[in-house]
Amino acid sequence: TWQMLDPAMQVVFGDGNFGTGSYGVVTLAASTTEFPVASASPASIDFGDHILNSTTSQSVTVANTGDAPLTISLVTPSDNQYAVVGDASAIIAAGASAAFTLNYTPTQESPANAVLSIYSDDPQNPITTVELIGQGLPIPVATISVPAGLDFGAVTLGQSQELLLSVFNTGSADLTVSSLSVSGDAFAVGDTVAFSIDPGSEANITVAFAPSESGFASGQVTISSDADNAPQITAALSGYGYEDYFNSVAPTGVPYAIVVDSITVDEVPLSIGDQVAVFEFDENT
Repeated sequence: TWQMLDPAMQVVFGDGNFGTGSYGVVTLAASTTEFPVASASPASIDFGDHILNSTTSQSVTVANTGDAPLTISLVTPSDNQYAVVGDASAIIAAGASAAFTLNYTPTQESPANAVLSIYSDDPQNPITTVELIGQGLPIPVATISVPAGLDFGAVTLGQSQELLLSVFNTGSADLTVSSLSVSGDAFAVGDTVAFSIDPGSEANITVAFAPSESGFASGQVTISSDADNAPQITAALSGYGYEDYFNSVAPTGVPYAIVVDSITVDEVPLSIGDQVAVFEFDENT
């Protein structure tokens, strides 16, 4: 083993009589020619970008390039988002090396720049350092967005009108729609089977309006999912049912255009659902 020696020697000045006269103190230092040399590789470790609370590992190797055993007393990072796995000390023989495993577990959405300090009995370099780099990322979540509602307009009684309701995944994780439900007797959804939507994508739900009574009808679609912003979200539904009093006739093949500016019947304007029949005058009938 190598040693550092710090001897002290007193030199007596004076008349040569032992114990009398003035004296001076000379300090000497000596060491053996064998001593350890610590080096670490790599000099920098970039753990990359990782989601909060996830763990990734890298290793650093400490080599003893000297000719005496190297004692590693402590390996410690400056940021607690990093941790040494297992024993943080070691004795490394001359010409040998030892590997230390580091875990990075980000707890903050920010850069994690730190220093790994390796304490040893290397007389020239008692603290060897390694740069540590990492970045914490937010935990991915799904978020949902749908239009405020669908308006089916006027639909003849006994007929059906279908519209598409778009469901958007505006988040960063897959969105799972677990169930669909609809209120309002005149409304129905085409399929209630669960489905998933990729981040940044959309899916369409078919909604049908089939009025059985005249007048306004309203309802809503309720979408249940694992969205972080709205586990349940609704879209309003509206429509108008009316009776059909006239039957359309086959096209005559003669081009024509009808422009209706305004209509009143008995000085009363028309309302939604009212019908106007247009007849072609034939003076022979």
